Amino acid sequence: MELHCRIPRESFEDLQFLTSEGYDPQLMKGSVEMKFPDPLKMYLISDFPCDTHYYMKLWEFGGGMTKTGSAYVIAGIDGQKLIPTEIFKTGHLANNIHAEFEERAAHTIHATKNGKIDIKYFQIVYIHDSVSIACKDIWKGGIKSVPNKYVNLEDACFTAWRKANCYHCREAMYIKG
Repeated sequence: MELHCRIPRESFEDLQFLTSEGYDPQLMKGSVEMKFPDPLKMYLISDFPCDTHYYMKLWEFGGGMTKTGSAYVIAGIDGQKLIPTEIFKTGHLANNIHAEFEERAAHTIHATKNGKIDIKYFQIVYIHDSVSIACKDIWKGGIKSVPNKYVNLEDACFTAWRKANCYHCREAMYIKG
């Protein structure tokens, strides 16, 4: 997971402060995009333009091996499938990154081949004039013992477990569309 921002600008003219602060902004498709170095650190954003959009980048990845395997899937706030910003279909895909998401809040579900599940919730938070990502551990346990209060995440958990058991997985499994 990474913290990013997108500033709708055609050039760096009024954004020189970014490089002087040690950031590495990139001009991409009519906007300036930038990754913050540490996603869990607070960043002062009072100098950033008001129309700056902050988001997290998250990835669905992983798969099974002969005797081991683990996978991550990304679910929405209510456990729903999300629309990825990119689906990877070329290159080395076996147990690698299969889909990329840009979200302001999401669940990550990590599953192992033997059925261990770890659910976390990530959300962009603003405190005064700073931005960061908050992480909350939701639940850890076995695939067959997901509590009823997380029934909305059950499909994502089973998909992550299936992905962890998919030998040399090469595709995204928990996406909308």
